Amino acid sequence: MESGHAVSAREVLEAVVLRRRMNRVTVYRILDLLFENDLINRISSGEQGHLYCVGHDHSHFHCTSCGVVQCVDNVTLHFNQDAVVNAVPMSVQRVDLHLEGMCSHCASHKH
Repeated sequence: MESGHAVSAREVLEAVVLRRRMNRVTVYRILDLLFENDLINRISSGEQGHLYCVGHDHSHFHCTSCGVVQCVDNVTLHFNQDAVVNAVPMSVQRVDLHLEGMCSHCASHKH
């Protein structure tokens, strides 16, 4: 939660190890349990595996330059997740709007 962006299991492990002793398998099991109980999001990030973040009322922006995945509030995007769910005749369990491009930091340093 403190990072402000989606984090990898490795980043969670490094943060946890600073505070208490816990092995890698335990961290992965806890992340899976939190996801299964709908307490965190798990985002597929290609070759990096999964990233994790808290909350469900947001979408994700992946910077193709630096690789950071930022959470973006759906209100800011004018994205109505409920409208999307109600628009299809299926039982939707999860919606993830994934945006890609360059973050403002990378875009400003490209020139």
